[in-house]
Amino acid sequence: MNLGRSIAEIADKCSHEADTDGITGFMHGAAVSVLCACWVHGEQLKDWHNGKYGHKGDGVVNPAILTIRTP
Repeated sequence: MNLGRSIAEIADKCSHEADTDGITGFMHGAAVSVLCACWVHGEQLKDWHNGKYGHKGDGVVNPAILTIRTP
């Protein structure tokens, strides 16, 4: 039961609560990917997660990707 909260609100809150040991970006992305594939609300979770990174295509964004720009 989500008590009227959106998937985005729940996912944001739970992602912080679940990070008790300082997980890496890769581990976070892997967990989101599994939930997206198995959970009834997985498509909504994928849209919220990918939207944080400006991605609207297939797959789940891996937050471990690092971009280095030189001045």
